[in-house]
Amino acid sequence: MSFRQEGQCEHSWRRPHWGTPSSSTTTFSWRPGAGVSYYWLYMGSSIGRSDFHNSGQLSGSTTSRVVAGLPKDGRMVYARLWWYLGAGWNLADYTYRAASEGPTLQIDGGSSSTRRQGQTFAFSTTGFTPHGSTTRWLTLPSGERVVMSPMLSANSAGAIQWFFTATCSTAPGAYRVAAVDNATGRSSNTVTELVAVGDCGPTITSHTPGSKLSSTAATFSWTNGGTPVSAFWVYVGRSVGASDLHNSNQLSGSTLSRTNLRTPDQVRRWRLSTARRGTKRCPWPGTGGPR
Repeated sequence: MSFRQEGQCEHSWRRPHWGTPSSSTTTFSWRPGAGVSYYWLYMGSSIGRSDFHNSGQLSGSTTSRVVAGLPKDGRMVYARLWWYLGAGWNLADYTYRAASEGPTLQIDGGSSSTRRQGQTFAFSTTGFTPHGSTTRWLTLPSGERVVMSPMLSANSAGAIQWFFTATCSTAPGAYRVAAVDNATGRSSNTVTELVAVGDCGPTITSHTPGSKLSSTAATFSWTNGGTPVSAFWVYVGRSVGASDLHNSNQLSGSTLSRTNLRTPDQVRRWRLSTARRGTKRCPWPGTGGPR
């Protein structure tokens, strides 16, 4: 940015107007003007102020100044460069936006972590407004972005900690988490939570438990959930544990087709039991197994 003051002397400020200093300490420089005896640099929170930096009188050969202690919260910062030429002082003003250093978020002490279903992730943050509220954003493996509940408040040091346990119903995949300081609007970095399949045991995948069957022919399917399984056994009935509509007997596959369910509006309950490799049948809790 070049400027001319009162037609006397042209200077070229080497930091761009409306630039962004990269940290709280940065170097401002300029090209010297012919016949200049002195320079003086102000850095302030408003035009003409020097509450961030006052260089004092600098020699006419000075072409830069290291300025420390600038804010790092994204606010506007104002520079005023004075120069003494002939018998008087001249000036020019410049405007910058301070560097914005957002809060820091870590997962298990780093930027990403992998846990299996049934295991727990630990999240920790620093740099939030003390006692201020925080909104946490979660990006699902599908790409959908949702707000996590509830909002959390930072402690007196601006730190927050929370834990998340991936259950057997947590779909495997990559989840991305970030937190926003509601007082300043600043967002943390994003961390990645990688959920892998755990030893959850067999889980229904179709139909969704509690849903209404759409016809008298239904196909039930499930996954072994990471558990070595050598056999399955399925009951379908009108009450929990009943097999009055279907008793599959021992199965070696993972899909059951049944075509004689009597009416689509009846409530169907079904039970999946397993036999793990090297063991006898693994019964439904509190029962003696299929019979």
